[in-house]
Amino acid sequence: MGLVHFSDNALGTISMSWNRRPSSPAVRSGRRGPGLTTRGVEVVAELNARGMLIDLAYADRATTLAVCERTTMPVISSHTGARALQDFPHYLDDDEIRAIADTGGLVGLWPFRSRGQGIADLDDFARHADHLARIAGPAQVCVGTDMNGVPGLMAGYRGEPDFPVLTAALRRAGFSHAEVAGIISGNMTRVVSRAAADCMMASVRRLQDGLAAWAAPRTAAASLLHGGKQLPVQLAHFEPLRLGQADRPRRT
Repeated sequence: MGLVHFSDNALGTISMSWNRRPSSPAVRSGRRGPGLTTRGVEVVAELNARGMLIDLAYADRATTLAVCERTTMPVISSHTGARALQDFPHYLDDDEIRAIADTGGLVGLWPFRSRGQGIADLDDFARHADHLARIAGPAQVCVGTDMNGVPGLMAGYRGEPDFPVLTAALRRAGFSHAEVAGIISGNMTRVVSRAAADCMMASVRRLQDGLAAWAAPRTAAASLLHGGKQLPVQLAHFEPLRLGQADRPRRT
């Protein structure tokens, strides 16, 4: 889930305005301070509890670092680059890269180029990949194409069918076969698989809590009917309460 997108919201602030100027007009003018809001802190906690991945691709430095400090799950920046190599507002500085990597998350290398900004060509793509890997480690790097909205692409890359040219560029830059496999697909698969498992467990916990809430008053009533003796309830294994048909939920 993207925390912010093309404008500041009730959760946090953006790294780049629609006209590619740094931050938002509100932050630039001083009408609003940068970073995660109180509501944003609450939403990060709730997304963690539900096992959902947070995408910080459009978040500014203050929001990114604040989320990374608070999250209990990996976070990603799905499409970006190294600001150390080009001072482009959408890119991450080294502190942001480290913070995302420290969550177990991913930095997605973006083969974007438009109006003189972004990665120029395959050699430039490899330079950005090398920098990200040196800061975060190759296991925390992936490719993020943003193909549903990207305004332009770097020279030598026309879309997903050209992934083999990205693979070749990474191999020329000195990445091993295993590292390239991770960057192209394996690292994202690993992080998303973990998130999916966490999401499943969060759903199970919510179901257990719901069953417990449904069972509590019925268990108390049954205890009274049986002389104050507590009846066994096996909610952890989803075993039904044995209270008689009148107490069972009915389909409508």
